[in-house]
Amino acid sequence: TRLTLALVRQLLEVRLDAAPEPEHDWADTLVEVTGLAAGSINDRRQLVQPHLLVDSWRQVAVISPPLPLEDAPLVSAAGLLRFQSTADAPHLRRVRLRGQVLAALPDGRLFLRDAAADPPVAFSALTAQAAPALQPGDQVELAGFPEMSGFSARLAEARILKREEGTPPAPRVAALSELPSAESDSELVTVEGAVVSQSNSASGTEWQIQDGENTLLATLPGGYPGQLAPQTRVRVRGICEIFSSVGRGFRAVPVRARLLLRSDADLLVLQSPPWWTAGRLLGLVAVLGTAILAASVWITLLRRRVARQAESLRARIASAAALEERQRIAREFHD
Repeated sequence: TRLTLALVRQLLEVRLDAAPEPEHDWADTLVEVTGLAAGSINDRRQLVQPHLLVDSWRQVAVISPPLPLEDAPLVSAAGLLRFQSTADAPHLRRVRLRGQVLAALPDGRLFLRDAAADPPVAFSALTAQAAPALQPGDQVELAGFPEMSGFSARLAEARILKREEGTPPAPRVAALSELPSAESDSELVTVEGAVVSQSNSASGTEWQIQDGENTLLATLPGGYPGQLAPQTRVRVRGICEIFSSVGRGFRAVPVRARLLLRSDADLLVLQSPPWWTAGRLLGLVAVLGTAILAASVWITLLRRRVARQAESLRARIASAAALEERQRIAREFHD
């Protein structure tokens, strides 16, 4: 059996040489564990993957049982996993969040918007069980464990406590130059741009969208039924995922964005590409160049042929003139 403990925002794996206890949910239980500190050693004799070895469940003492999910502290999306310098900062126990569903993906990922915040804050969650058929716009309450994702904090092992139907959410209109940004992470946004390229794979379809000097990768899981030509003007709507890197001063900054489309209805073709594309223009120039080259060769060959015929004609005229002169002289001698 393996347990994962949260120790002042640190995770520690506990390995028990015992079978799991039936009908006991250890999640969110505050425990005191006695065991042997251990870990794996790499080829440089460095300690990696530290863990705690425990013989039996008798070495796991329960300090406080898990709170009912409904009694977990209610936090806002902006306050999820926020650093607190006070001594009473909450550790990694379960919390509750409320939000409006922006997207519910088949792999269990949820994207929601905390409309009660000013301005609204979007966040994501990973469901612990098969979630009901959620629709965009549903108002839900979830309980789960805070953890970090690509840029923002999210809920892991989330369980849906309440659900109410609502109206579909309106996307936030954004420009490619505004992405990536912290306000766009996990948010439903809509952008416009021109298709640079389209690639299809077993996992779905990807487009490179460009607007001026800014580009964005848009992904549709499951695939797109058609093929969009380059320079097609489109409007895409989906969940914006932000990826970050740690810059100077130990601050995570957004560096890259990806748009996750929910269905092919999230892509709207605004304008087909112009007929005079760069490829067609180059093809026409190549055809014209070939035609001009062929005409030049034909004219050159024709001039050479005319010159040869003219030379032959001049030779025949000279020969006839010489023959006539000889005949004239012969007639004079004869007379």
